[in-house]
Amino acid sequence: MREIVIISGKGGTGKTSLTGAFAHLAANKVVCDLDVDAPDLHLLLQPSRERTEDFRSGYEAQIDSEKCNGCGLCASLCRFGAVREGKDGFAVDPLRCEGCKVCVAFCPVEAVRFPQKYCGQWYVSSTRFGPLVHAQLIPGAENSGRLVMVLKQQARELAKARGLICAGTFRLPLRSSSTSMTSTRTRRPGLKPFAARGAIRCSRDSLMIQSLPGP
Repeated sequence: MREIVIISGKGGTGKTSLTGAFAHLAANKVVCDLDVDAPDLHLLLQPSRERTEDFRSGYEAQIDSEKCNGCGLCASLCRFGAVREGKDGFAVDPLRCEGCKVCVAFCPVEAVRFPQKYCGQWYVSSTRFGPLVHAQLIPGAENSGRLVMVLKQQARELAKARGLICAGTFRLPLRSSSTSMTSTRTRRPGLKPFAARGAIRCSRDSLMIQSLPGP
């Protein structure tokens, strides 16, 4: 199995288009779109979702209105101005809450819950070019790096389940200032670049995993 990393380049450079072309040409692969903030590889591959999982990361405070006695201590202690009083009592603005847990620790009636924050979803899908692992964060959600790691792990587990074994890495950075492409590679001795039909292709946009024949 080879890994090709398509990285760098501003929007419109062609990272997704190049990855889609690799997906079309390659055999025995797993594709993974690692741009979780604004993914667009699905526009090319038109996936059919087979598995959907919620992505939760970080924590946010929530006030239980039935337990809250309206003392306002949480609002006075919150340095981010996330606790506000409305017609139904005090509530936490999730866009302002930084998860510091001060309100949870000092609430005299323990009326503040601290559940994990829902940040988006990730998917395992089928496409006309093979399986695709991808995700979508809620706009403004944090912890995109953690979601990227989840996608990489899921893609590699899927590759292992398909009998694909890692053998090396290709890295193909796209230069935003031109249409040229440079490459550096780590490979087994005696194996010509791209001669085999297997690879992982990984980038902020996408990851592709394929099998390789022996040396």
